Amino acid sequence: MTDLRVLKTKRAIQDAFVDLVLTEGFERVTVSGLARRAMINRQTFYTHYLDKYDLAEKLSQKVVAGFGDIAQLRIQLIQQELTVIQIVDRLRPGLTALIKNYRRPILALRTIHLNDFDLTQQITDQVKKATSQMLGESASQFELAVVSGVVNSVFNYLLEYNSLPTDEEIAEGLTRIKDFFK
Repeated sequence: MTDLRVLKTKRAIQDAFVDLVLTEGFERVTVSGLARRAMINRQTFYTHYLDKYDLAEKLSQKVVAGFGDIAQLRIQLIQQELTVIQIVDRLRPGLTALIKNYRRPILALRTIHLNDFDLTQQITDQVKKATSQMLGESASQFELAVVSGVVNSVFNYLLEYNSLPTDEEIAEGLTRIKDFFK
């Protein structure tokens, strides 16, 4: 079992990282600045992370894992004959928890675009993988692109408004969208 002090220290480091990325940008974040902000010494930082890139990667792994859990639930729900509203109601607790626990880290991580790190791309890849599992081998690149675009748009909505739309808003929105494509 992990020591509570270790958990608190990691949380302080992660919170400091998010604050600094959101206010100064990832490029300007330094381990010294993180340590000062988290009220720890540099060696304590290095006990938990290799560098700021390692911290960003480990934080994004938590977010992607949470997103993956929701995707797995959605895959399980495909077997049931549910309406979109019923599916959203089943996904709502996980989505709400993800946004509640990781909204600020997600906002910070989405500003980081490196050759081997892009949270939005990681989530898009996760969505495409889940969509392929749901649709099977017959999933076309077009279908994967459309579904990942819709999911990313809903995710953007969640981040901006900090909550899911009501069932009524979803039903009305889907009707209007369907009418758009007539």
